[in-house]
Amino acid sequence: MICAPRLLHRLLLGALTVSLLGLSACRKESAPSDAPTGVTLTAQEGQLTVSWTQESGFDYTIFYAPGTSVSTSATDPSTRLIFNPSSPRVITGLTNGQVYAVIMNKSRNGSPGGPATPVATATPSIAGASWLAGAAITGSPNLVGLAYGAGKFVAVGNVGLVYSSTYGRDFTAVSGLVWRDASAVSVTAPTALTALYFDGTSFITAGADNHIYSSTDTVTWTRRTTAALAQPITGINRYGSVYVAVGNSNTIRTSTDLITWNTPATVPALGSNLLSVTTLNSYIIATGAGGVVLTSTDPANTWTQRATGLATEDIHAVTYNATAARYVAVGKSGRVLTATDPTATWTASVITGTPNLFAVSTGTRVFAVGQSGTTVTTTDNTGNTWATAVAAGSNNLNAVAFATGRAVAVGNAGASYASPN
Repeated sequence: MICAPRLLHRLLLGALTVSLLGLSACRKESAPSDAPTGVTLTAQEGQLTVSWTQESGFDYTIFYAPGTSVSTSATDPSTRLIFNPSSPRVITGLTNGQVYAVIMNKSRNGSPGGPATPVATATPSIAGASWLAGAAITGSPNLVGLAYGAGKFVAVGNVGLVYSSTYGRDFTAVSGLVWRDASAVSVTAPTALTALYFDGTSFITAGADNHIYSSTDTVTWTRRTTAALAQPITGINRYGSVYVAVGNSNTIRTSTDLITWNTPATVPALGSNLLSVTTLNSYIIATGAGGVVLTSTDPANTWTQRATGLATEDIHAVTYNATAARYVAVGKSGRVLTATDPTATWTASVITGTPNLFAVSTGTRVFAVGQSGTTVTTTDNTGNTWATAVAAGSNNLNAVAFATGRAVAVGNAGASYASPN
């Protein structure tokens, strides 16, 4: 209610001033005559994203409930309300497989709420079960690196360009991801970018010129290394204050400033190409050709090879599933390695009929992507039981990441997919 008090009169009694304020000018703001517009509802894993056209001067309310209908009554025990949200608004803590109904209205300056939008429904689902293709990328680059940070997925590939898809702007509608050409990283020929990592502040990428580059906004990139590293880099990560880059010919290099890179004192003499490096819990883990798994808790000094029982199958990537407290690595010909302790012996298995798997990540379940658009997901969180492979196009998928309740995969010929769709 808006009140414009009117001064009626003032009485002077010695030093005391008494003001009498009348409320005769009080009036009530009328409710808006229309409902919010442009409302879209998309489902991710365990959450929904509500987007709408936000107009200045209005306050919005979201009403949501399990099922296919929802009430605007604040006393309905099944209805949850979100006051004064901004678009887009993420509703978290929802049950996968449960349909939810959402409506909205708006008010102005404390007025009653206006009419509600039509009911929209969506069902959160576990990432990896189905995939929706993203928009085409100009030039159809082969994308090999993917990271999430600063509210966006960022991908790099073979043409020296960086592509970004911002949460809430580029992938809230059912049309899938839209990728924007954020910038060109100025590298000497060849121009391919081979790895990508987000350290919480900056995106860090490696060029095929064996130099390291960083950016806080994906637009302006700075070459950090003064001298090129000796081998092509396939993976970058950080363990505490130490950055780690791995690459061909068993290369491991570490740095605290991205400028000067050193070789750890103790690295097993393997001769294998290392294909990934990932910090998981209190360990940093590198995987590579010939079934190689290396672990460290002091990456600038000591790395140790772990037993996998594999001699010829490349291991491309590793993740950790907190639900099952299990490390899961994937690789050539559908090979899977699992361990509850990465420093102990890893257990090998195979997903029958599955081609090479190149990347793995985890949400509620573990999901992996690979050759010819192959995607697979676990059914029991252990990494031992996997659902039938679901094809996401026909191009190789080289990288996958999970954030904002959604998995995103990228690959050759500009392929990109999101799940849940």
